[in-house]
Amino acid sequence: MSNKLTKYRSNGIKVIKFNIGNNNYDKTMVFYKSGTPKQEKNYKNGDLNGNLISYWENGKVHTRGKYEENHRVGTWETYDKKGKLLLTEEFSK
Repeated sequence: MSNKLTKYRSNGIKVIKFNIGNNNYDKTMVFYKSGTPKQEKNYKNGDLNGNLISYWENGKVHTRGKYEENHRVGTWETYDKKGKLLLTEEFSK
């Protein structure tokens, strides 16, 4: 079972939070005023845990990586507004 909560910040930015079943996983999606996705984050027990993707307003990926217990892990990639890879970083827990 998935519960969905939609909120609007005072600046008009839309935020959707999904509670996914009984496994303590949550997904938060933030949108630009235009309605295109700005960021997707995953949580487990309130900690950042799982994939994080940030987008440019044109819909292209800005940053992509993974968290484990609030720490960046693995490969993180940063792209320019046209989708060209600018930076690759490696993180260990």
